Amino acid sequence: MFDRFIRLARARKALQDKRFEDALQLADDPLIRSTARAEQVRDEARRRLLQRAGERLAAGDLAAVRALHKRLAALAENGEVEALGRALEAEQQKDREVSDAAQKGVDEARKLMAQGQVGAAGAALAALPAGGLALEREQLGRQLAERSRRAGEQLALAATHLADGAVGLAREAFGRAAALHRNAAAAATVRPALLRAVTESGGARIAAAVGRGDLDAAFAELRALDSEYDAEFGAGVGDDGVDGNGAAAEPALRRPLAALATATLAALRDSSDLTSAAALAEAAGQTSFAPQEPLAGLLAAIRRGAAPADAGAIEALRDAAARAGCKPLAKLAAQQAKQKAGMDAELEAARALMAQDDLDAARARLTQALAADPMHEAGRRELELVEQ
Repeated sequence: MFDRFIRLARARKALQDKRFEDALQLADDPLIRSTARAEQVRDEARRRLLQRAGERLAAGDLAAVRALHKRLAALAENGEVEALGRALEAEQQKDREVSDAAQKGVDEARKLMAQGQVGAAGAALAALPAGGLALEREQLGRQLAERSRRAGEQLALAATHLADGAVGLAREAFGRAAALHRNAAAAATVRPALLRAVTESGGARIAAAVGRGDLDAAFAELRALDSEYDAEFGAGVGDDGVDGNGAAAEPALRRPLAALATATLAALRDSSDLTSAAALAEAAGQTSFAPQEPLAGLLAAIRRGAAPADAGAIEALRDAAARAGCKPLAKLAAQQAKQKAGMDAELEAARALMAQDDLDAARARLTQALAADPMHEAGRRELELVEQ
């Protein structure tokens, strides 16, 4: 009797001291559990713990609510405790959804930051749903700030190098800045000056190659300059007239490219080899080179009609070469057109003989036609068909 009194007194003292979990456990002692007074202690302790759990739930402290619910479910389960469990699960589901959305946003921000798009990464970070991933947000925000700081240092270094006439070093520093923070690089005051210096340097190299008659080297220089523009000055970095159109859009290259166009047209007028003309046209086509007529149409026609398979392309090449004053190329194209027309007539004749089951005559006709053009694909296919 005395022992039960002591244990009940301890439970009531814990309740009075607001140690509700202790009170709940003490009142659940097997020796006093069935008494009305112990049940009163448990009811009051449970009520107060449920009240505390509700406050924690409203504050978003789900870890504390989970601990309280686990304790209540073990010692004082009832309908209210079950309702708390359901409310906790609903909030945990919301928390998971918020965390998933926040994780996607953080991943996107990291991706943008790695691409040097600091502004877009900051916007993605600001758009994250409230709650969750607080540490990741803070770390990413510091990284964005650090990239901005380092980009500023590289831009300042680029300006210093450029003032000293070290264009190569300035370009390297600007490239590092653009990799860190594309927006900052696009808006930097050093960018237009660096663009002019790079253009002038590339133009000088193109002019030198044209001067020594090395058109392949001239187009290679222009191709390298185009690649550099795409990487550091092209679309997405800024808008200064380049806008992704390549180096040829720059005013400083007008004279070197005009000289390149003149030399290219002269070379094509002197050329009597369609293969070398096609190689030159292909080299030009791999750059931003955009000459005026008649060279533009001639280069396009050469690229299209270099292989004598399309009668329309061959005729277009013949006409473009004639307009450009390229008499040897026009003559070659005319010969190809005539040769193709003759081969087409021979193929039609051979097919007619095949339709009449006169395979020997068809074979002889095809063999004679291929003697003049051994690599004609359609003729070789027809001959193989006859042989079969």
